[in-house]
Amino acid sequence: MKSRFLLLAILAFILLPLGLYAGGADSLAALLVDLPGWSAEKAEGSDASYGEVRAIAATRSYENGDKRIDATIFFGTQVVSAWGSEYKEGFKVDTPEGIMEVKKIDGFLVYYGYEKGESAGGIMVLLQDPQKKADSGAVLAVEFEGLELEEALKIARTYDWGKMKAEVAKLN
Repeated sequence: MKSRFLLLAILAFILLPLGLYAGGADSLAALLVDLPGWSAEKAEGSDASYGEVRAIAATRSYENGDKRIDATIFFGTQVVSAWGSEYKEGFKVDTPEGIMEVKKIDGFLVYYGYEKGESAGGIMVLLQDPQKKADSGAVLAVEFEGLELEEALKIARTYDWGKMKAEVAKLN
C-alpha cells in the first residue's frame, strides 16, 4: 500500500528541486488552494519534460496541529507507475491493518489506501487515464497523517477536481 505513495514521494523529490518552471507547472500549482483552518507554504511546481517525455508536477504541504497533508498533481510519464492498471472501480482489499479501495467519487475514479492503526494513508484521484496515452496521465495525490479516512476524503474533495482535469487536458 505504501509503495505507490512512496513512489510518488520519490518522484516529487526528484522533479520539484529541478525548478524548471513552466506555464503548465504554474497553472497546476495554482489549483492547490488554501484549506480552511490549515497553514501551508506556497505551492511549488516543476516541469522536467524532455522532448516527447512529459513530467510536470505541482505540490503543496499543509499542517494543522499534528495533522499533515501533502497534495501533489502529477502529469506525464510518471503517472503510469503510480496508477496501476489493476485500479478499476470495485477493487478492494480490507484487512484489520488497513484498506485499499477504488471507487467513483463525484464522477472520478479514486484510489485510497489507509493504515487504520496509524491514521495515515493516501488518496489518488485519476484526472486523466495514463493507459490511454502513457505520457499524458494525471493524478491528484493526497498523502495524509493524523486523519481518519473519511476526514481525509472530505478534505481531498475541497480541491476542484473538475478544474484540475480541464487544466491537465490543456497540457496534452
